[in-house]
Amino acid sequence: MSHESTILDEMNHGGLPFAYWALDEAVLTAGAKDLMLCAKGTDNGGSYVNSPTLNAQPGPIDGELGGWPLFNGSSQYTNVGTLGNLGSLLGNGLSIEAWAAAPTGGTPYAILGGGVSGGMAVYFVLNANSSMSGVSGRVVLYVRDTDGHRRGVYTTNSVFLANVVTHFAASFNAATQAVAIYVNGESIADLTAGYAETADNFSNFSLAMLLGARNNNGAVQSYLSGYVGRVAIYNYVLAADRVKAHYLAGLNETLDLRTLLAA
Repeated sequence: MSHESTILDEMNHGGLPFAYWALDEAVLTAGAKDLMLCAKGTDNGGSYVNSPTLNAQPGPIDGELGGWPLFNGSSQYTNVGTLGNLGSLLGNGLSIEAWAAAPTGGTPYAILGGGVSGGMAVYFVLNANSSMSGVSGRVVLYVRDTDGHRRGVYTTNSVFLANVVTHFAASFNAATQAVAIYVNGESIADLTAGYAETADNFSNFSLAMLLGARNNNGAVQSYLSGYVGRVAIYNYVLAADRVKAHYLAGLNETLDLRTLLAA
């Protein structure tokens, strides 16, 4: 089964993604298609901002058509809107996954992020250098609820290499407040809680969610300098064995996921 088919097969393992952006478009005018919406006969996936390089080759998964976008780290990202009613559906939890080639350095780099100060926000960040993380190669998942209560967890140690194609995933269980972070299908055991408040009151996002950057109270920050694609977001906790299955499906289609990309 292909990587994409494995993601869409989640209907047999708890539910489909709320949204899934392959980000494999070849031209900017095509926009960023949300394949979950396309399956329903619509396409409100999002828009590329400031002309990132599209269809960069090779893509994250050699066995699938299309490449992935390359963002310049200073002005380029994808705006996917407020994600409809996702925010109010987070009572069962949240999961995010993506393939990325992440840089090292002293600035945050976001796979996905958006939120308003003191209210609903979700950030999934690589190499964060903030109050939650100051070491290159860490991964952060941050969730803030309607009341401003924050749940932020990061990997204690560096867990990925610069410019190496890597599968990242994270989940937040609203019932237990547990956070899991995965790199190449493996759960990272050594995590540190940057914020340990109970986040359990959810409403819809009032600001647009961004891929390749984060929307912080209307200001675009934390631009990704690198590649990101095959981004999926779920309104439930993706089981560890399903995260592993998604990674392995991509691995099986790719000759060498650990090949260094050109800097």
